[in-house]
Amino acid sequence: MKRISFSFESLGPSQWLLLWFIWSLLNSAVYWILGPHSYLRIQDTADVSVPYLMSAARDLLEYGVTWWQPLFSGGMPTMPFPMIDSFLINGLPWVALPPWAAYGITMFLQRFLAAYFTFRLCCDFLRLNTFAALFAGLAFSLNAWSVRDWTLYDGLGPPCTAMFIWMLERLLKKTGWQRMFPAVLVGMGLSLVAETALYTVFLVTALPVWFVLVSRQPLRHWLSVWLPFLLGAVLASMPSAVALMSHVSASSRMALAGGMDASVFEQVWHSFNVTVLERILPDNKIYLLLAALGLALNPRSEGPAWRLLWLFVLCATVGEFFLWLQLLARDVFPSAKGNLHDYYQFSTFSGVLLGAAGLHLIQRSEFLSVRSWGRIVLAGLSLATLAWPLYFWERTTVLLARRMPTDNFAINFSDPVLKGLAALPREEPFRVAMAGAEPPRVTAISGQRLYPAYAFAYGLESADGYYRMYSGRLFHFWKKVIHGVVAQYPDLAANTYKLQYLFAPPGGFRQNEAVDFACWYDLDLLSLMNVRYIYSHSPLVHEDLQLLHTPVEETRKRAAWEMLRRRQMVLSALKGEFPPQAVYLYENTTVLPRVRLLNNVQAYADTETLLQALAEASVEDLRRTAFVERGETGDLARFQPDYRHGEVHLEPSRPDRLVVNVEVDGPAMLALAVNYDPSWRVWINGRESRIIPLYHIHQGVALSAAGKHRIVLEYWPPYRPGRTPDPSF
Repeated sequence: MKRISFSFESLGPSQWLLLWFIWSLLNSAVYWILGPHSYLRIQDTADVSVPYLMSAARDLLEYGVTWWQPLFSGGMPTMPFPMIDSFLINGLPWVALPPWAAYGITMFLQRFLAAYFTFRLCCDFLRLNTFAALFAGLAFSLNAWSVRDWTLYDGLGPPCTAMFIWMLERLLKKTGWQRMFPAVLVGMGLSLVAETALYTVFLVTALPVWFVLVSRQPLRHWLSVWLPFLLGAVLASMPSAVALMSHVSASSRMALAGGMDASVFEQVWHSFNVTVLERILPDNKIYLLLAALGLALNPRSEGPAWRLLWLFVLCATVGEFFLWLQLLARDVFPSAKGNLHDYYQFSTFSGVLLGAAGLHLIQRSEFLSVRSWGRIVLAGLSLATLAWPLYFWERTTVLLARRMPTDNFAINFSDPVLKGLAALPREEPFRVAMAGAEPPRVTAISGQRLYPAYAFAYGLESADGYYRMYSGRLFHFWKKVIHGVVAQYPDLAANTYKLQYLFAPPGGFRQNEAVDFACWYDLDLLSLMNVRYIYSHSPLVHEDLQLLHTPVEETRKRAAWEMLRRRQMVLSALKGEFPPQAVYLYENTTVLPRVRLLNNVQAYADTETLLQALAEASVEDLRRTAFVERGETGDLARFQPDYRHGEVHLEPSRPDRLVVNVEVDGPAMLALAVNYDPSWRVWINGRESRIIPLYHIHQGVALSAAGKHRIVLEYWPPYRPGRTPDPSF
């Protein structure tokens, strides 16, 4: 009988490509195998990224490129939003495919590129044996081996670390323009598939460390690749970087920023403990054990193990140094939070390579290979090492599958109540808000909760949501909206710099217990923001909230689901028969329209006095009176509206262009419930005028004469290229 033998070294390039393709399909299957009912990680994905990509794709198909996003909290600039700079590449599947399929494709690509290029990097440049490279590809494609996995927020950035390094290492073997021009293209590609403010900054600073510590390339040699790469990254990142810098001074980050204090050392030390001792070391323990054993068996090794060990130590600790620098500079550049401090994410990648290098040393150890029992130990250790990532893959996949009844696309983004709300006629535009939100968590099954950004997925304009950097005006205003929560739980106030929620108290509201809305939130200020509908997991009590939907049937289905046996649950899951969210829906009967005419102006000396007056005003006061700050009215300080009859109509238009037709019999103030931004410009009957901040957050236009007026507003930030605004369009 002919003996059959097999070794990984016998596989050719195309066979390895097929192997990694199949592995990545298996590794990502939980994200797409059940179609719209597949697993969908909530935190860093469904609480903001999926709804954003769905809304951005919808806007792109309808309007093309827009500079203002009206769905987010009364309107926000599009470019400073964290995911916009990677939307050109990461967003393409969302334009062409159903959202659940686009999500599954992204998860597959992340894992395939991570596995394949980590394998290639180990084989081609680190010169590790094929078995060790196989282990590295499996391990890195599993990332943290838990529900703390790569998300849409990561795009093709962190998962593609090996790919970018492999490309640049190959370019180092070229000369002249064959090296520099492709390096520029690689840098541009990096900035198109990853976020400028996070991963691009990280990789640009991490590459010199790689070249010096691991590749050991001469300075002039690696600079000839790194500098063109940096140039390409800067060129492609410039639009979003300029947008961020132009937006930061008036953002919620700056509103929250403070100077150095005595607690800085304690903050850095606490972060070190949490990041290094509680996360990095436990997550990389198997890699460190392999490296320790390999180096113990081969202490004089000339391979990359010692270099990778120093890289791991540096990357695991340097992030805390950057945190210290961030705290020093937060008054100057508060948007830097999360940028260089994320340097520790390189520890996962360097840890994987370190473990593979250790495995390589173990397998070539003379101490074991020359002994018969040593060969048995080597074989057992190799098989156990290969089984380790496969075991964690199976365990994580089962864990995620168990979360499908709540953490999936259909339940969160095909809710019949919110779909019905989105289908309502929009002759009178309106916004929605979600009451009782809690900060999202990775470790808990979070799909049982509602999040404000879910509204974006339905095309609903929301008054709340999750943003990393929004208007500082809105930041101060929102604390008045949730004054009841902040008064009882002051620690929640700091979270409003990015979580613009109608917060529930810590621990949430009790299930099915009626919530006194006025105790926690200011409905009059929400009315000012044009919030017509409010939805919640809990029943709400307020005289101005009219109940439209009670989740009786949804609650019954949820109770019936939880009584099923495990086999029945599995069969129901395969059929997509999951219980829906329990949503209470209310209409706000005192909502103020998106555009309206005002016949009274009340000026206040400063911002705090104005905001306090808003908090104390009744909805009728807000309906009739323009609240302004004296220093922001300019040459209109003495303007006083005086009209008796008027009509106003908002024409359908683009997100970054509003057209309002007004007819009045005297001077009037036009109020628009659209967030104030100094880059908005206005023309009245073809002549440019000025926009006045009303209520601290909205826009006002003074009409000094009676008659018919065509008012055109267009958002034109300093980084927007192209023509001069044309008010006649």
